[in-house]
Amino acid sequence: MNKYDFELDLETVNTMSVIINQIKKDTRVLEFGPAKGRLTKYLSKAKKCQVDIVEIDEESGKEAAKYAKKAFVGVEEGNIENYRWEHEKYTYEYIIFADVLEHLYNPKEVLLRAKRLLSETGKILVSIPNTAHNSIIIDLINDEFKYLTTGLLDNTHIRFFTYKSFKRLLGEIGLVSTLEMPIYSRVGFNEIENTYKSVQAKVEKALRQRKTGSIYQYVFELEPSNMQQAIECGLPSTQLDFYCDYEAVCYIKSRIEGEYNESATSREIYRGDQTEVLIDLSSFDNIEEIRFDPLTQNAIYLLEEVAIKSEGEWHNTQPVGSNATAQIGGLFFFETEDPQIYFEIQRQNVDQIKVRFKILDDCIEDFSMYHEIIQVMQASHALDKTYMQAVIEHRDTDIEILRREIDIREDKLKDMANVIAHKEEDISELKKIINHRDKDITLLNHVVREKESHWQEVIEVIQHRDRDISILKDEIDQRDRALVEIKKQLEDLNKEMKAIKETKTYKIINKLRK
Repeated sequence: MNKYDFELDLETVNTMSVIINQIKKDTRVLEFGPAKGRLTKYLSKAKKCQVDIVEIDEESGKEAAKYAKKAFVGVEEGNIENYRWEHEKYTYEYIIFADVLEHLYNPKEVLLRAKRLLSETGKILVSIPNTAHNSIIIDLINDEFKYLTTGLLDNTHIRFFTYKSFKRLLGEIGLVSTLEMPIYSRVGFNEIENTYKSVQAKVEKALRQRKTGSIYQYVFELEPSNMQQAIECGLPSTQLDFYCDYEAVCYIKSRIEGEYNESATSREIYRGDQTEVLIDLSSFDNIEEIRFDPLTQNAIYLLEEVAIKSEGEWHNTQPVGSNATAQIGGLFFFETEDPQIYFEIQRQNVDQIKVRFKILDDCIEDFSMYHEIIQVMQASHALDKTYMQAVIEHRDTDIEILRREIDIREDKLKDMANVIAHKEEDISELKKIINHRDKDITLLNHVVREKESHWQEVIEVIQHRDRDISILKDEIDQRDRALVEIKKQLEDLNKEMKAIKETKTYKIINKLRK
């Protein structure tokens, strides 16, 4: 049974899950050291890849070969450094060395030969253990270097790598990293059984501040690069994040149990540059008190704010005690390596506790240097407290005077309220009068509208009469002109008659008539 045969875990961040996420579907893959083929099977079945394998363990290799297109298996065919896998038939989009290179005598030569089998866009996916992990360094400081069956110091490891040494190897063979992913494991939480307490406080502090100290493994994605170009352009810088591991613990004392115990705890890991920790407490009932252990070494700890979430709402709370050497306001001087702060819980149901803080100093080798500072701060704080008490007493007198003035103001307000009440009655009467007036105005508006309608009719009659008068005037003018014409005609006739009467003939006729 191969000791590297274990189930594939796709739920957490681990070397296999990271590598799988980089591989595209329907591609050709060469996998070194597949063990029983947990990755081979997934790539073949789920991603429809054509996978060739190289596995030295014959029993495991035969199991993995069920999912491979081509299999190099056994101590001859499957020995990577026999190079039976080299060929010129085709190339691969991905070549995988998952925790393999450290088991080889000459990983540099293997990578160089594997590079020749890459397609134009091909990638080499590598995971390696970090020999610069703080767990190993702590053992070395204590004159210890012990091989184990698995892990960082696996007894079959032949080569050891750190981040810089592996990057240097890549530069020597013309490979550059296009992806760098750290896999973390804290000191005391892996197969190497030691803790930070195994070294001096100043060493612990230095180790905790190492950016790569908690990186258990590295996963790299590699591709070929022209050496001169890499020198001119600069190799890609690391994107590895900082992981300084502190642990905050909440110990729960319930109203039923009435005491603290290790089984009733909730823990949260946080970075050294964090300023807030959120710890889940929803699994605990009837919480009476919380013992909050902010970290596991001596420290100067500034507690800025603590809030309890209950029934969806946050409520600020204050500590009721601690094991600090001194506490000045929110500043705790913890000389002990097991700092503790206590909080009483007044609420029935608690979901979370939120702590906002700053670590001003930690892993202090000589805490005595803070004793004088503490004494000065305590004396200053006492003076401040005395001054504040005098201020408070003076404020109390001012408050009493203000209260009397408030009573006088309240009496005046009552008088004003009575006046306002009378005014409101007057206003009510005025509103009634206004309502009656509004009704009268409505009636008047109705009469005015009727009058306006009548006046409109009268105006129309007058306009009609005016048109008739205009027509009559035109007719009169015509008749006047006709009369003038007739008068003229009559005058002409009179002239003619007069002329006739002057004639001898008329005169004779006229005599005869007589």
